[in-house]
Amino acid sequence: MTQGEGHGGKETPKAQPEIETADLEKQIETEKSRQKDYLNQQKYAQANIENLKKEHDQKIEQITNRGKKRIASQLPDIINELEATINAGKSAENPQTTMLEGLEMTLKKLKKIHDEQTQ
Repeated sequence: MTQGEGHGGKETPKAQPEIETADLEKQIETEKSRQKDYLNQQKYAQANIENLKKEHDQKIEQITNRGKKRIASQLPDIINELEATINAGKSAENPQTTMLEGLEMTLKKLKKIHDEQTQ
């Protein structure tokens, strides 16, 4: 039999340097602690992302609402102009010309409102 062989010709494991179990346990605990810290950092980062998304959505909603209110506040003038155009057309000698002029003025105002909103 050669050195390292046991009965039946099989090798027995050679003696390895002994590693302190306490050192390994300490390393394991250190790695567990680091893992926990990384997980907490990831959770905070995810929460920050969610908060930023909510803030972004709220700002978009606020801007949209302001735009809607601005447009809605100008609609009564447009409605009044259209009503005045219809009434003027009904009582005019040449209703088509009168109504066409009124519609052109109203269209000009609508274009102005559109241009203000898209700038």
